[in-house]
Amino acid sequence: MLLIPKRKEKQEFRKPNADKVRSYAKKMELELAVELAIEDCIAENVLRDFLVSQRAEVTMVSIFEYDEERELRLIREDEREIGREIGRQEMQEENRKVQAEHIKSVISLCREFGCNDEQIVEKLMEQCHLSKEEAKTVIKAFIGCQ
Repeated sequence: MLLIPKRKEKQEFRKPNADKVRSYAKKMELELAVELAIEDCIAENVLRDFLVSQRAEVTMVSIFEYDEERELRLIREDEREIGREIGRQEMQEENRKVQAEHIKSVISLCREFGCNDEQIVEKLMEQCHLSKEEAKTVIKAFIGCQ
């Protein structure tokens, strides 16, 4: 006769069993971890009759669920890392845009106040943290765009 555990009994089994499997799996092969967790449940009289009679099926399902859970966790970790990388790229792009606007503003203001190229280079080095060569290149590009 096939024993079918009630929903409440399944819940009583599933959480503690999953926790035990996770704990044991850190120290040993998954199959052995599942076997030990089932042994613990039998010893603790949690679904004892069902586990004894359906041990092979329970073992297979537990291994499958654990592997599926692990796989989903790995997928989530990968997706989080992809999201972080996209966020970093978007932030870098936004920083480049802000830096470019800042540079344009510094050059425009310097031009309005009648500064020569050398004075603008100094201001760009000071205000935008550019090297002398970068500042000269930026000024040439800015003049070419006007």
